[in-house]
Amino acid sequence: MISTQEELEGAASAALPEGGSPGSGGTRPGASGICADLVSVRDLLQAIELAGVPLVMGDPVTARIVGCNRTFCELTGYSEAELLDRPFADLTHPDDRPRDAATCLQALNGGHLEWRSEKRYIRKDGRVCWAVVRGTVIRDERGKPVRTIGVVKDITERKQAEETRRWSEDRYRGLVEATEEVVWTTTPEGLTQQHSPHWCSVTGQRPEEMLGVGWLAVVHPDDRERTMQTWTRAVQAKARYEVEYRIRAADGSYRRTQARAVPLLDAEGRVREWVGMNIDITDRRQTEERFRAAQELSLDAFVVLRAVRDAGGQIVDFLFDFANPAAGRLHCVPLDALIGRRLLDVMPDQRAAMFPLYARAVETGEPHDTEVELTAGGHRVWVRNMAVKVGDGVAVSCHDITARKQAEQALLEADRRKDEFLAMLAHELRNPLSAIQFSLSVSQMPSVPEPRRAWARSVMQRQLCQLGRMVDDLLDVSRITRGKIALQQAPLDLRDVVRQAVAAAAPLIDASKHELSLDVGPRPLPVFGDSARLEQVIVNLLTNAAKYTHEGGRIWLSAGQEEAEIVVRVKDTGVGIPAEMLPRIFGLFEQAHPTLDRARGGLGLGLTLVKRLVEMHRGSVSAASDGDGRGSEFTVRLPAVEAAAEPAEAAEPAPSARPRRVLIVDDNRDHAFALAMLLEQAGHAIGLAHDGASALEMARSFAPDVVLLDIGLPEMDGYEVARRMRRWPGARELKIIAFTGYGQPDDLRRSREAGCDAHLVKPIAPDVLLAHLARGEG
Repeated sequence: MISTQEELEGAASAALPEGGSPGSGGTRPGASGICADLVSVRDLLQAIELAGVPLVMGDPVTARIVGCNRTFCELTGYSEAELLDRPFADLTHPDDRPRDAATCLQALNGGHLEWRSEKRYIRKDGRVCWAVVRGTVIRDERGKPVRTIGVVKDITERKQAEETRRWSEDRYRGLVEATEEVVWTTTPEGLTQQHSPHWCSVTGQRPEEMLGVGWLAVVHPDDRERTMQTWTRAVQAKARYEVEYRIRAADGSYRRTQARAVPLLDAEGRVREWVGMNIDITDRRQTEERFRAAQELSLDAFVVLRAVRDAGGQIVDFLFDFANPAAGRLHCVPLDALIGRRLLDVMPDQRAAMFPLYARAVETGEPHDTEVELTAGGHRVWVRNMAVKVGDGVAVSCHDITARKQAEQALLEADRRKDEFLAMLAHELRNPLSAIQFSLSVSQMPSVPEPRRAWARSVMQRQLCQLGRMVDDLLDVSRITRGKIALQQAPLDLRDVVRQAVAAAAPLIDASKHELSLDVGPRPLPVFGDSARLEQVIVNLLTNAAKYTHEGGRIWLSAGQEEAEIVVRVKDTGVGIPAEMLPRIFGLFEQAHPTLDRARGGLGLGLTLVKRLVEMHRGSVSAASDGDGRGSEFTVRLPAVEAAAEPAEAAEPAPSARPRRVLIVDDNRDHAFALAMLLEQAGHAIGLAHDGASALEMARSFAPDVVLLDIGLPEMDGYEVARRMRRWPGARELKIIAFTGYGQPDDLRRSREAGCDAHLVKPIAPDVLLAHLARGEG
């Protein structure tokens, strides 16, 4: 850089006046003293170089670089050769060129020796650096500018720092303006010197009113002292400040706010200022309070569990952080005894069940929803357990589903018993049908003597009665469970009912060779009830005792009054009832000994009927037994009435049967012919029809006294046949008896509306049917 150095020295010496000091115009009047001046300038330039100060010289006419030192080359990234004769504008940032050119032009035209400007240089590598340029103009004797010399100072770091600070301040200002929260600052002593527009907007205070500690005026009186004490302690300790309190809003209401502040410290650790923020938490607190109130009232147990970790960070247990009253009830412990305790201390059996699920929810964030049986408060319960991650723990909701699980188990058990019942029903139906089939075959054999034929007929009769009783039991259970049965109640003496029941059950008791002891006492036993249904109750109890007592056993039947109740007891020496069956013995499809020999038949519905019928009479029934092989006792309790029932009138003797003209209408030809043969043997004249149209035609020509009318006829049903017959002249004297397999209450109603005088349900005992015809009952 010798040439530059010489150029600089020459320019500098030309600028110095005679005697070594610059003149007022920057000119040199003579040539004396050049050596001294040159030495001085050279020393000055060397000092500038050693000081690392960039220096550049330019042509004022062309605005090009004519010289520079090494430091200026380092600043710009160019070599001296690349810089010489390069326009200053090439190095100047485009945005700064107009201002830089104007500054130089003003210095050149205004006659000033110096100027100062800030500008950006564009380095060779494309980077931008900031610099302060202090320049001077070198003029000749006539004052014409001949050179410009500039000293450059790199201020890039300072500019970057200023930009960072400006950006930080702008960001802070933007955050303050963008947020809806109250932001404020105070002096190191904690006094507010500048008002917060947000604070004034929220509270309605004027700016001057909140200065100092004036903001305390809008703090709720009950919170004011605590708030100020907390703030004072934080200021004195230079510690984080955090407190909740209530402030009076501009509309006069109080809002709950959370105040936080931190001190900003200088390099020596002194507080420069405090920066704080007030966050309105009114809605959040109200939500939390509503949530807490909802949890307090909830029937579901709700807890928040916090993870307990070992030194390696593994979850080893959970602590109860929160629990609602339902959780206390579930675990049978007070809430204050639950909070803070460990989960596995309270519920040790959950280590294998729920603990892994809770731990996985915390570690993975995945919620879980499962049903689990657990021990709580010493008893087993089923709960639907739902857990979600909350912080380093889980929020758990437990919905008690014990009742539902018990119901499901009951349904499964009922379904199992139903299947057993259906299998038993099939067995019970096949037995009498098989006996009837074999007996029928025997009776049809030509070589069979009459005594055996009579025996076969008696077998068929008994088995038919058995089938009829089973069908009746099934229908009765169906009607009672659906509430479709109505009692025909009247005052009566229960002793008469007991005697009738004994007579009805006697064949089974005698066939089993049991000894029956009867004790009904000498005094009337007045009740208000349905005689037929109460008889059915006692018959079922006697039948049950006979079936489950080994041959030659004993049965005791007693009835008497105990205070305001009439009590009937049936006791036997039978097989007894297991203790676990006693609570369920009256249930549908229940049997204490389902695997016993079924020779005597029965579907296990009798006790269900007994319980339902007794309850319909506002009574109760219970069972007792000392266990297998030790017999059983059933006790029926009925409310007694104040007055004894009047003695029942003696039944009128059945009228003697007189021949009648009977029209049988049935599409089942076997049934129709069998019924016709029975009635012909009884002396009646019979007409047959197998559909509605032929029935109407036959009735006109046959002129029957009684019509036994099936309902389920083809094309025209029995209801329509009855309606048409009732429209005939003189049909009032005609007795129409519906004789059908349809026996529901709606069927009885429809037959009555169609004009039928009676409704008999198949099968019916022949003697009962003959009695109807003999009396001409309608």
